[in-house]
Amino acid sequence: MIDNESDPQTLEAIKTLLKKSKIDPILKEKLSSRALKSEENIKEGNTI
Repeated sequence: MIDNESDPQTLEAIKTLLKKSKIDPILKEKLSSRALKSEENIKEGNTI
């Protein structure tokens, strides 16, 4: 889902939710990391 998102504001909202949620810390880190990588890819124009 995150890989297909092209709106940086949506990705930022996802990141905020992950930071404030009470999910497993390891899962939280993996999801946050992937969201940040997706945001970088969008900024660089590396989208499908």
